[in-house]
Amino acid sequence: MDNEINITNEYGDTIQSIPVKFISATSSFVIDHFTLTKAGYREPNYRRGFVTADNLILKKGTYFNYKNMGWEISGKDNISIENVSYVFIDEKLKVEEEPRTSEDLLVGEDVNFFLNGR
Repeated sequence: MDNEINITNEYGDTIQSIPVKFISATSSFVIDHFTLTKAGYREPNYRRGFVTADNLILKKGTYFNYKNMGWEISGKDNISIENVSYVFIDEKLKVEEEPRTSEDLLVGEDVNFFLNGR
């Protein structure tokens, strides 16, 4: 694995660092172009993703930052090869971190108007 992504919480704290190998349709095109002896055809696929060891934290909707850009996991294949995950990602707007002052707010039945409508 030649890269590392950091899964963070809403306050910007790193929950887990995961080593990954990024893959894309472009890298497949380059491999095909230089390795196929006959003309080959590959459907256009611009999806990006990475390969890594299977991990429960990698699930659809998980957001992470990489190279100062926001990304979200849009799918995962952990069935094809045991203990290996092919994770598909989509670029998202960068999520702003919550201010530390909100970490101490009480969230409960009687105190949060927006969650219970009172």
